[in-house]
Amino acid sequence: MKAQMRYNVKERKAATWIKSKVVIIASMGIFLALIILSAVLSVKDEKTSKKNSDTQSEAVQEGMDVTIPVERQVMAVVLSVEEDTITMLDVDTDEEFSVSYSSASNIVDKYDKPILAKTLFKGQMVDVYLGEDDVLVTLQISKTAWEYLAATSLLYNTSAQAIMYNKVKYPYTDRLLVLDGEEEINLTDLHKLDYVTIRGNEDKICVISRTRGHGYITLTGDSDYIGGMIYVGTSIIAEITENMVLPVKEGTFDVTVQKGNLSGTKRITIGKDQTVVFNVSEYGLPAAQMGRVTFDITPSDAILYVDGEETNHKETIQLTYGEHEIEVVLGGYTTYSGTITVDRTENAFAIKLSESSASEEEKEDDELEDIEDSIEDSIEDDSWEEGSDSFEGNDSTSDTEDSEEQEEEEPEIDWIEEEEEETTEEIVNGVDEKHKITIICTEGVKVYLDGTYKGIIQGGKLEFTKVVGTYTVELKLDGYETKSYVIQVEDDGEDAQYRFPGF
Repeated sequence: MKAQMRYNVKERKAATWIKSKVVIIASMGIFLALIILSAVLSVKDEKTSKKNSDTQSEAVQEGMDVTIPVERQVMAVVLSVEEDTITMLDVDTDEEFSVSYSSASNIVDKYDKPILAKTLFKGQMVDVYLGEDDVLVTLQISKTAWEYLAATSLLYNTSAQAIMYNKVKYPYTDRLLVLDGEEEINLTDLHKLDYVTIRGNEDKICVISRTRGHGYITLTGDSDYIGGMIYVGTSIIAEITENMVLPVKEGTFDVTVQKGNLSGTKRITIGKDQTVVFNVSEYGLPAAQMGRVTFDITPSDAILYVDGEETNHKETIQLTYGEHEIEVVLGGYTTYSGTITVDRTENAFAIKLSESSASEEEKEDDELEDIEDSIEDSIEDDSWEEGSDSFEGNDSTSDTEDSEEQEEEEPEIDWIEEEEEETTEEIVNGVDEKHKITIICTEGVKVYLDGTYKGIIQGGKLEFTKVVGTYTVELKLDGYETKSYVIQVEDDGEDAQYRFPGF
């Protein structure tokens, strides 16, 4: 009985274990099935997404590149981007044209990546592919156009329509686009100190965009520094002249003025087209201490000289502290010479001339008579005819003839030498003394050449001696912003004339 019971217990345990094993295996199967199903669905979704993306891309390509054949290609400069229109300038023909675009338009960067039309900017160079009736097929930022960033020291010659950068000359046309931000400006508004971006195609410049401009520094209270030097940062060194206007790049610089033992430095920030006034009087000589001086001179009609200058002694004058040389003169009186010391606020000096004595006047007359007698004796003395070796044995006629021949020959030699000198020295250090530069602009404008004051426009023009080279002309008129232009003065043996826009 007991044996039968043990058997039944073992049998139930075995059955229970088998059932548990089946449940475990079934659970594992279900779990693996779920993993496989999830993976399959993920791959399917990815393929579906990629297929949809490719389909959309192909749809755009088919809509622009496949269904509409390209009829012509144009290199252009972007002028404006409106809501559904892009206006451009044809680089080859200098003609403006516009194309319509939409969200489906094929607009790409130089690496063929799609971009939005609104990211295009004025002055950007693009390649435009057009279909029939100039329908836009593709617009791409140009791969072949070249670009120079942060260019400076740009020179131009408006008469030759050429621009020089890094010693390379580039031609330009009347439709050259010159920008300051989004604003169109004239080429003559650019200064050689400005930083610009230059864009072009092959050997032609198409766009110049100013990225950093220039301002000006003027000095006041600079009387002690005229003829000295001014240093702006580490790049500008110039001589200080009266009424100087110095062009300077935008930025913050240490500006130093120096002359002899005098020196002063100030940190100055220059903005674009801004004129900053630097008062250097605080770095000048200390103010001289002055004293009032009164003279009491007898006779009152005597003449007073103070430090060599005639001075009205009947009025109170001001003199600097220290010693001064004076002289009092009047005919018939003994001249007074002496030194006075000014060392207080109020100073008074009394001077009385004494009359000249008769004996002194007679002595002077006797000396004059002795001189006249000596001259007469010398003229009557026969030794003048026989004495000097330089006159003995000479044929006066021969000497006269020789001198006449020399006088006839020498002028021709002298003339040749002078002509050669004029030919070789006609232009010295860039100065052409024989010709003039004429500046034409608004009446009353002050003209500066490389910071040196040249004069004021009167009668509509200003003329000054011609200097050959490249210069910056600054035009300044009270109440207006200073204008600057770069000019190239040629060594052509002719007068040069430059007409600038009025204020």
